[in-house]
Amino acid sequence: MRRQILLLFFTLLILVPAWEAVSVTVATSHVTHGQVLKSTIKEAGSILPILIGSVVYVGSSDHNLYPLDARTGTKIWNYKTGDVVESSPAVANGIVYIGSWDHNLYAFNATTGMKIWNYPTGDTVHCSPITSRSIVYVGSEDKNVYALNATAGTKMWNYTTGGPVVSSPTVTNGIVLHRE
Repeated sequence: MRRQILLLFFTLLILVPAWEAVSVTVATSHVTHGQVLKSTIKEAGSILPILIGSVVYVGSSDHNLYPLDARTGTKIWNYKTGDVVESSPAVANGIVYIGSWDHNLYAFNATTGMKIWNYPTGDTVHCSPITSRSIVYVGSEDKNVYALNATAGTKMWNYTTGGPVVSSPTVTNGIVLHRE
C-alpha cells in the first residue's frame, strides 16, 4: 500500500479592500504521485480555513461557508448566510460552527450542509467559535462572550465585556479566556 502524505497549502492574495479581494487557493499534493489539485474561492473571508479529515472548511465574503474536498478541490456544499463569513469554522461531533457579519452563529451538519440552528447575537461575529465539552463559545461585537449548547444552540450563559469581542475565546482547565 502506498503511503500518501497530504500537504495543504493556502495561498492568500490580498488587494484593497482586503476582505473583498482575498483569494484562497487550496492545493493538495499526494507525495507518491506529485499531483497537485486546486480549488479557488474568490473573496475568501476566513481568517484561517480548517482541515478536518479530507474536508477543508472556509468562509467567504460572498456570504457563504464552503466545504471543499481536500483531495480534488471540489465544492461539497455551500450555505449562504446574510453577510460576510470572516470567522474560521470550528468542527466538532459532525457539526460545523461559523460566525457571520449578519450577527449570527450558525451550526451545520458537516456532511449534508443542513442548517441545524443559528443563534442571533446583538452585532457582528468576527471571531471564530470554539467548542469544549458540548459547549460552543463565541464573542460578538455586541460586547458579549456567549456559551451555547453545541447541539441545540440554546444560550447557557453570556458574559458582558467592556468592549466589542473581536478575538476568539479559548478554554483552558475549564476557564474561558478572552481578549477585549
